[in-house]
Amino acid sequence: MEPVAPVGADLLDAIATVEYVAEYLDADTLRHVSNDRERILQVSELVIERHPDVGGERAAWSVQDAVDRWGVERRDRSKTVWEPDVDGEIASFNVHEHGDPLVSLQDAAALVGETRFKVARWERKGLLARAATIPGPRGSRKAMYRLSEVRAVWEREGATA
Repeated sequence: MEPVAPVGADLLDAIATVEYVAEYLDADTLRHVSNDRERILQVSELVIERHPDVGGERAAWSVQDAVDRWGVERRDRSKTVWEPDVDGEIASFNVHEHGDPLVSLQDAAALVGETRFKVARWERKGLLARAATIPGPRGSRKAMYRLSEVRAVWEREGATA
């Protein structure tokens, strides 16, 4: 028996397409192909066309297919990057999402000093909206919220209670 692959083949195919597109779509390349109809049609197939999932398989992947399937934000709050520091030693540091990060219910509650039950109550009352729901282990679903929205609701509701 072989162990289960740590990553699905569909994710690997999507990553390969997105990496190819990222290399292909630099400013110089686009400037040279912008008037070439055939090349622009190839680019559109890689970027914006949807390739339906038929019987669990796709004929091809595009950036839009990947966005439809997994969204555009990293699922973790930060990504660990390993790079040499000023002394040449390898060091790790976290790179957080640009802009307004997504936080889980547990993290949202901890960041504003409230219980997770109170933050969940804000959502039930319609004061706080989920920004995303991501799959978790064994089919569970994890609610994610924009940090700025959590803080805004806390300033209106939580800080005054």
